[in-house]
Amino acid sequence: MLAKLESLSPDLGTIVHGNARDDISQLDVDEIKELFKSSGLVLFRGFPLDADKFRDFTSRFTNHFLLYYNVHRKYIGDGTQTVELFDQAIPFHGELTYLPTVTPTLRPPDIIWFYCVSHPPHSGETLTCDGVRLLRELSESTRNLFMSKRLKYKLEHIAELWHSLADNREQVEEILRRTEGVSSWRFDDDDTLYWDHVTLAVRPTRHQNQLAYINNIFCSRCPFEDDTPIPPDVLDEVSRVSERLTVPIRWEYNDLVMIDNSRCLHGRKWHADGRMIYVRMSIANF
Repeated sequence: MLAKLESLSPDLGTIVHGNARDDISQLDVDEIKELFKSSGLVLFRGFPLDADKFRDFTSRFTNHFLLYYNVHRKYIGDGTQTVELFDQAIPFHGELTYLPTVTPTLRPPDIIWFYCVSHPPHSGETLTCDGVRLLRELSESTRNLFMSKRLKYKLEHIAELWHSLADNREQVEEILRRTEGVSSWRFDDDDTLYWDHVTLAVRPTRHQNQLAYINNIFCSRCPFEDDTPIPPDVLDEVSRVSERLTVPIRWEYNDLVMIDNSRCLHGRKWHADGRMIYVRMSIANF
């Protein structure tokens, strides 16, 4: 049986409470999976944790972990990184949802795991939003626009990154040719790969058979497939509705959060010095 449960919000998330004597590794994995499927987000609070326990616990729910190659992150080891170390706010987004499933190691993750190593008081909250409810509460015209007109993400991979997928340009081109949603690509003189991925802003969730508004339009500022910009009034509406539906995670030491990346948008507020959050991005084994 799981420890004491509490709703994080009426529509999104469940808190699993523990205490200093509880061992998170003794929680029932199948019960956690079912709780995750139904609530979209699980926050484990009060359990004694460290980096090794974070690694071992999260490994029970995955086939493998993904890495996000970003100069603003620090690699901790064994699939664990820091979140971006700069202190600015980050708008709502789905993690790596600008990517198609190119290979098993280059694709959006199913689960985002955050572990709070330290946090400054009164700043740096992680913000979440239920993409299912957000889609439902957008106006009909905005909802129909995003369900019918694809976005275009313009992506860039330096040679070091695409060489992790293939040995030469011809092999990369063959991979991209087989990848759904990849519309064009080119290499420059420095061997940097530029490519476009077109996809809808609305996609099915992995659980519960629902549609969710999940994308990266506020981080990527991408246009539609025909290169027309997303209208400012549409962006304003999405911003207003998502702000109203925001479910904040006000970090406590040793908090561990499990987020369904097919359902939940996430972002963060500005934070002061002293915030350290570890992240793992995984492909689910359920």
